[in-house]
Amino acid sequence: MKQHIFVVRSSYLALIYAIIASTGLLLALFVGLWMHPKELLDTHCKVAEYWPSISTLTGDFQPERQVWRVAFVLCTPFRLGATISLLLVFWQHGCGNMNELSDLVRAPLMLFGSSAFLTLMMFFCDILRLICALTWTMVSSIENLARHNLGFGFYVFLGFILQLTIDALVRRNLYNLDIYASFDNIRWSSRLKRVCLIGQTVSALSLVFFYVRHVNTCAPGAYSLSTMSEWFFAFFNICFDATAWFELEKSTWVFGATPEQYKTLATKNTQEPAREHPNDVNHEPKTSITSPEVTIFAEDDKTGENVVIHDFTFCCAPSRTTMWLVDVYWAYLFWEMIVHVVQHMYFMPLVAMSLSWELAGGFTYCSPVLLKFGAFRRFALGHVSLLRLPKGSVKEGNPRRVPMYLLFYLITALSHFHVHVKNSERLKLLAIMFGPFFLSLALFCRYLYPADSVRNTSDDNCRMVYSFPLGLVVSMLVRVLHLSQDPVFTDAIYAGLFGVVLGIACTTILYRHVMFSEEDATLNDSEEACVNNIDQQRHVHFSSTRESNGVTTLALAYTPFSPAVMGLLFGFTTIVSLTFFTCASYIPRLLAIDPYPANLLVVACYVLGLYYSPNIIPVFSTGKRNGLRWIRLGVGLVGGCLTMLLGTRQTNRSYELPHAHYPTTMKSLKENVDIRFWAVEENFSGNKYVAFCGGLVMTFCFGALYPFVTELVFAHQRVHRLSTAAAKKPDDLHESHSHVAMRGNSFELVWALTSIIFIILFALCTSYPFVPMAWLVRERSVSVHLTAVSGVFLLAWLLSHRVKNAISVTGRNVFSVRKQRRMPLVIFLFICFAFFFVVVGLFALGPDDRSIPPGKLTARLFSREVVQVHEAIAKLRTQKNAAADPLLDEYEVNFFEERYEAHLEHLKEEVTGVTDNTSKLVRKIPKEKYGVSLPHLSLEQRQAVWEAALEMTFFSGMIWTVHFALDNTNTDSLKRMVKQADLTGAGVIGLLESDSMHLPNGNRDMVEFLSYSLGYKYTSYGPTALDNTYGCAMISKYPILSVRRYISPSPQGELSCLIHAKLDVFGITIQTYVGHFGNTEHWGDGLLQSQFLGRLVTRNPGPSMFLGYVVSYPGNPERYQYYASQTKPGYFRDAALELYRKHPWHRMAERGGYDEPEPEKTTVAPGEAVDFNVEWKLERVGHLEQGMVPDISFRRTPEGKARRYFKFNDTQRITTYHPRFEFIDRYCQYIFYKPGSAEDERPEDAAKLQPLQLYLYDWWRVLEGEAATLSDTEIQVVQLGFKLRI
Repeated sequence: MKQHIFVVRSSYLALIYAIIASTGLLLALFVGLWMHPKELLDTHCKVAEYWPSISTLTGDFQPERQVWRVAFVLCTPFRLGATISLLLVFWQHGCGNMNELSDLVRAPLMLFGSSAFLTLMMFFCDILRLICALTWTMVSSIENLARHNLGFGFYVFLGFILQLTIDALVRRNLYNLDIYASFDNIRWSSRLKRVCLIGQTVSALSLVFFYVRHVNTCAPGAYSLSTMSEWFFAFFNICFDATAWFELEKSTWVFGATPEQYKTLATKNTQEPAREHPNDVNHEPKTSITSPEVTIFAEDDKTGENVVIHDFTFCCAPSRTTMWLVDVYWAYLFWEMIVHVVQHMYFMPLVAMSLSWELAGGFTYCSPVLLKFGAFRRFALGHVSLLRLPKGSVKEGNPRRVPMYLLFYLITALSHFHVHVKNSERLKLLAIMFGPFFLSLALFCRYLYPADSVRNTSDDNCRMVYSFPLGLVVSMLVRVLHLSQDPVFTDAIYAGLFGVVLGIACTTILYRHVMFSEEDATLNDSEEACVNNIDQQRHVHFSSTRESNGVTTLALAYTPFSPAVMGLLFGFTTIVSLTFFTCASYIPRLLAIDPYPANLLVVACYVLGLYYSPNIIPVFSTGKRNGLRWIRLGVGLVGGCLTMLLGTRQTNRSYELPHAHYPTTMKSLKENVDIRFWAVEENFSGNKYVAFCGGLVMTFCFGALYPFVTELVFAHQRVHRLSTAAAKKPDDLHESHSHVAMRGNSFELVWALTSIIFIILFALCTSYPFVPMAWLVRERSVSVHLTAVSGVFLLAWLLSHRVKNAISVTGRNVFSVRKQRRMPLVIFLFICFAFFFVVVGLFALGPDDRSIPPGKLTARLFSREVVQVHEAIAKLRTQKNAAADPLLDEYEVNFFEERYEAHLEHLKEEVTGVTDNTSKLVRKIPKEKYGVSLPHLSLEQRQAVWEAALEMTFFSGMIWTVHFALDNTNTDSLKRMVKQADLTGAGVIGLLESDSMHLPNGNRDMVEFLSYSLGYKYTSYGPTALDNTYGCAMISKYPILSVRRYISPSPQGELSCLIHAKLDVFGITIQTYVGHFGNTEHWGDGLLQSQFLGRLVTRNPGPSMFLGYVVSYPGNPERYQYYASQTKPGYFRDAALELYRKHPWHRMAERGGYDEPEPEKTTVAPGEAVDFNVEWKLERVGHLEQGMVPDISFRRTPEGKARRYFKFNDTQRITTYHPRFEFIDRYCQYIFYKPGSAEDERPEDAAKLQPLQLYLYDWWRVLEGEAATLSDTEIQVVQLGFKLRI
């Protein structure tokens, strides 16, 4: 068994420390300027500043604080290692060790000036400086300013002492070649240290000068000049530490061997560099260098027998495992970027209503098609002339040149800076194009076209075969953990940070693989391969003996397939990958199954299929029953897909009954369009869990088939192209792309066309009927899915016959074929670890669960007591509403909120009888009764009553049209949506245009993300992703007793969705609806949907709430009257209208404000387009204002004019919008409710009513702030209170 010794040069420790520390500061600066620019530059002087301080940046705000702390933790071990190495270098080679101290112990002045004493002082100063850095890092200025400044002050002082000490030691060893590798290193070290020391001194003096000026004068810019001096100080400080490279260049850290073993293996060899020796019998012992002065006997000599040295340098090739991780990362980004660019492209016609040339950017991932053109092909398959190794760094006649695809990878990494583009939807799409354009080019150029940088080993081929399917595994796992959305991380800032950093790191690793890995594929003894030159050696570590490449042998044993057929196969595979397996929640959402833990089962089945692929695919199996095995695989893949798609129906669809005027068309008369001619499927059919099992079987079989497909498409095609090019011009292989055989062919074109056609078909499945060609596939997504899955299987089956025959012809051992195609065990273990991390992370990183446990019946059992406490809490909430006054200062708002919390705790003590409040404000509240008396209840019952009353104050709902989580400028808005939803305090959240589980909409589970982030675990996705609606979803903290997912009558227009859920509010059943009516292109759809909603509402009596989008102006006689009325029993009450008419309010005239003149009436002529503006609707709401004297000055205050203020007397809420404007200005979103009282329901439904009824406490819209940028429709919020039914 071989012994492995790992050698790390100490000089790298100093350099890595400097890189991590500086990167941490720059990343924190990037995050801070992105997220908190105003807060970072805020000072007591309140003057304009432009540059933040390091202390504020790294300590006062999240996540900048965590970014720097992570960087500090990572760089600390390297700094400690460099400190210890410096101590050893100067102690062993720059002074007389302890002997010098012993000789000078009786001469204090000479002792303090000795090199030995300076060396020890250097070490202790460096350790103490690190402790001071730990202090000012972990104790921020906002937490303890004195302690933070103390740590920073001592850090600066010790830093000066340390640098002066090191500078003195360097000057004393100017000619000591035991420390330095050359005299040039000595000169450079001394000069750079002097420059850094002078720069740091000037920066420190400037910092003090400008900071004193800032404190004394508050001059604009003085603070920024002081902070810039602070940054220059940090820069010179880090650079000084990095110059330790020169002192440590001849020092090494050795792991895996004791010092005695290492000394036995090592010998001094400073007179001449190591050179290669011919591989014959009579040669001197071969050596491989681990440092400029140490020679290690190779393993075939007696001294170093069974010993392998791994020298880690920047010029060593990466390990195989590292290359697997890098390729999987790029494949993951390939899938994510395709989905990302398609999503943002689809936004343009769907939401922005823009058809411009930028739409073509959605298909930039098809950039490999450009390889068809000779000039572009020569450019893309060429080399980067500016980046090449110097002469003599490689063997003669074998130049190493940087392939162009490395530049493409680098541009892809930098393309993540598109997160900074957020003010224009068209510019956003243009910025997003760069990533998929260059990444697709890089992957296809590297995987398909041979060059001097392309290797054809069995490991390279296996890695290429598995990279694409494993990229999907990463995509699914990351999305399960709710990270991947933009496309790398949910918050856009992390996409820029980690995307760029990881991309550059992976590009660097690929560069090392290209430039320093062994290129001789026939090398048998490759445990350690070296490339020698005059001055240095570069090592390839973690290599093992290469096996003969079975993929190459197999590919050359049969006639190549048509590139068009291969392109069609990969096109089908791409579409199935993008739709089903970029997000593991897609299959559960097709079947109305909660994503967790079903999505983890999808990932597990897919990974198992990949791992056991060589054993399952009949091509690589033994025996003669391959036909039966293919049938079994086909039944599993296609049959599983059919079972999944057709095995259940989890949506209640409406359908038209036969009648005299059947069917309803655009030409139908109004009197022939009526809901009585329509019926609805009241129950679900099939079994969704059986269908889900079919989906798991399909997932397993697709995972098993995937490696075989990618081997045919990429590995075999590359081998054929390589063999053709080598036969034509074997002496200059790196120029082989110029031959006819290497020109782009129909493979790329057919792949691109196939994927584009299917993406368009999936978009048309949910399109309006008036969209050209939408009639082809509207509501036919099942057929599209089945076509793609069947295409993958049929083409793979047809192409497998030649491969199977080739195995027989070549005489390859089937077991050897399997072995070379099996995923490495270490990669499988990596996936298992990631799987475990995701499961743990879901619970460890998730917010607190704010949902109400099911089965609580407190409000039903103790109705009177709950209402009594509820009314007391409502009074406190009314007092708290004073904090919503826009004119209050921050301290006043804090006072009202703290007073509310104190009173609430006091009320809780009175209700529950438990004293646990320590607030000082409570002690100042006089003992008073809130009118709550519960002596007849036990302690547990009182606590249950308190919990129920608190959660029922109030029963609030929110409705929002969210544009599939893209804001008005085509920018991801998921995190901001969570923030806005949380600010409303709503317990029931209705989302419209929420079905993002489609490829054109990003294929991401928005509903699950919001549910997870808000801590509300009860959700209804609405009609399934298979129903092709734009989506309506419900997220609730109250348990859902039952749910119906309706497709309302939509004969001609957009499919209308409606959720009807029964919520359990502590034993009180609340009928809750979330709906989205169709478009206005056909009046019949709106009429039928209005009648459908009215019929549904009247059939379900009791307390109810509707959150929806009804595409109608208030009081529309053709729609509104079917479901809403302020007087009809069983109908909804309009929350905005009731607030305007029945809740007393007044204008706060003492605050002034602009009074606009009455505008001229603008009557819209018949037939003209209607845009639902205020003036148009004003002419149609008169009947709703009967008995009132409307205020003519009610419109939105023009920009630049003084605002008016209005106050509601009962809730004490102050708003700057006129209540009449709030009522009329609503575009299409509405909130209705039913009290559930006996007088508001039909007499025949009296027995179905609940013991409590609802009343309207408040309703408002969110029109300003960040919410206005997230959607073109406002947020509406309602608060409903409870009282005993009368």
